[in-house]
Amino acid sequence: MKKIILVSLFFFFVLMGSSGRCEDPCKGATLSNIQKHLPGPLPPKSKIIYQRKVDGLCESIIEIRGRNIPVYSTRKYVLIGQMFKQGKNVTLDTLSLIEKKIFQKVKNQLDKVVFFTYITPNTHPKHTIYFFTDPLCPFCHRTLKKLKTLAKDTNSKIKVIFCPVHMPEGEIEAEKVICSNMGFDKFINTNFPLKDKERTCKKGREILEASLTLARKLNIGAVPTFILEDGTKITGANIMRVEKEMAHLSSRKK
Repeated sequence: MKKIILVSLFFFFVLMGSSGRCEDPCKGATLSNIQKHLPGPLPPKSKIIYQRKVDGLCESIIEIRGRNIPVYSTRKYVLIGQMFKQGKNVTLDTLSLIEKKIFQKVKNQLDKVVFFTYITPNTHPKHTIYFFTDPLCPFCHRTLKKLKTLAKDTNSKIKVIFCPVHMPEGEIEAEKVICSNMGFDKFINTNFPLKDKERTCKKGREILEASLTLARKLNIGAVPTFILEDGTKITGANIMRVEKEMAHLSSRKK
């Protein structure tokens, strides 16, 4: 009898300990509860778009003014920023997952703001690469001149979208390019800013405003930026990484 009682007590304490350790930190991690730990109010329309348990903390991705902000919390405190574990950026993995899901939702909208698409002559590309650029970005311009080779090597069509970061000059130049219906070859060989005074137009303004809205949803804060057809985002003029990721995509589709 004593042995049975001791065994029962052992399992009771084990279960009690397990339940304490397994308690979901995201339970009760609402926006209002997170707000209680912050020094100031969150902007209106802020909302939690993703949550998961990470090493005893609740990882919440809060959309604030079109940006996805990572927040790690318990009932007692809140941390804002990125989490690293054994050299790996845990937060970046989460943001990448969210951005891929958003990309699939807005893909059709992105196609409507593509200014021009480059396809290697006499080919039928199997893949698509989106390229975000700013006419006044020198790194973008140098990368643009390599896109023909990239399209051929990856069997892809390249869809170019304007995402000016040099405000307001870059925005003005992008609008001029759209309104002048400038072709791909002329665009990559043009030195910006344009000296002549092309007029802006309603079409240019509408396309640019829509592309900037989508860029914010995809958390694009710098150019050049590539987005591959599966939603993988590559920031910077890293052609080698684009080719590597495209090779992986191609192998998975076979």
